[in-house]
Amino acid sequence: MHNEMRQRKTSSFIYALRPNKSIDRTIFMELLSCVNQYTPISGYKYIGFGAESFEEYRPLHKNFRISDMISLELDENMVKRQFFNRPYDFIKIHHSRSGDYIDQLKRDEEQNNIIIWLDYTSTESKIQIEEFCRLVLKLRPKDIVRITMNAHPGTLGRINFRMDDIYKTRRIKLKERLGELSPPDILDRDVKDDGFVKLLIRVLKKTLYQTMLTAAYPNKFVLLSSNTYADGQQMLTITGMIAEDAAEIQKILESCSKWEYSCNNNWDKLEKIEVPKLTLREKIELNQLLASYDDQTIANRLGYSLSGGDDAEQAIKNYRRYYRQYPSYQQIII
Repeated sequence: MHNEMRQRKTSSFIYALRPNKSIDRTIFMELLSCVNQYTPISGYKYIGFGAESFEEYRPLHKNFRISDMISLELDENMVKRQFFNRPYDFIKIHHSRSGDYIDQLKRDEEQNNIIIWLDYTSTESKIQIEEFCRLVLKLRPKDIVRITMNAHPGTLGRINFRMDDIYKTRRIKLKERLGELSPPDILDRDVKDDGFVKLLIRVLKKTLYQTMLTAAYPNKFVLLSSNTYADGQQMLTITGMIAEDAAEIQKILESCSKWEYSCNNNWDKLEKIEVPKLTLREKIELNQLLASYDDQTIANRLGYSLSGGDDAEQAIKNYRRYYRQYPSYQQIII
């Protein structure tokens, strides 16, 4: 597959109208607020994929006063859109592949720490994991790194014929996709929704630690959050911070210890963000009921399922966990 597919491509989705993606981004901002108590991040450089809307750039500047920002973009037409749409003129637009930028990154020449988000959407998992690992080797203590990957099993083959055939097809496709990073044995459960996410986490973790060991990388990678969500296709997001030694690992973890979404450097802990899409009236009603009633009672009072499925109570439970981060939308006539 061509290298042009490595970075996030322009999507017909409006990111602000995707509640699960929006919650994942808001959780990232909360994580940075925790880290900011340990080490101020206002002087950090932010590097991401701005697309046409620069969704995370605004809160990064508004909340943390980060003013050194870069957006990586491969598509030439999108570069022009970014220059037009960037919310601040200090955002630099780099017409570059993410892999090329990583390879040319020289941290020894920079004074400030960085936050970098590799927000992929394509299915080139092997290339993305290898880019992430090459990037980590260039990071310094207190740098923050984040990767989003496509973890949708439907991209390995859709269920439209005999189940045993589709799982066999998916296993073969996944081995091809991961190449030498692939585990020797891929089971049926590894190519289903939750199993596929967990397999990608295992592959990322193993490849990262092997890369760090082979390169004699002197620092440590501290896992701070691990989220999966879907607004169409299932995605996986991993966020970590670089520490110099065990003492710094402890300080980093303590800064996030009271944050309910912290995975506390535990690769087995995963936040599954799966909230229902709500009307404004439904959101107001639920917010009024959450403090006084349990999930089953609220589901019974509504009388219908918010998710459209059979488990109406689970939809309420999912919303309860993330209601503070659930976005609110208003129509604006200009």
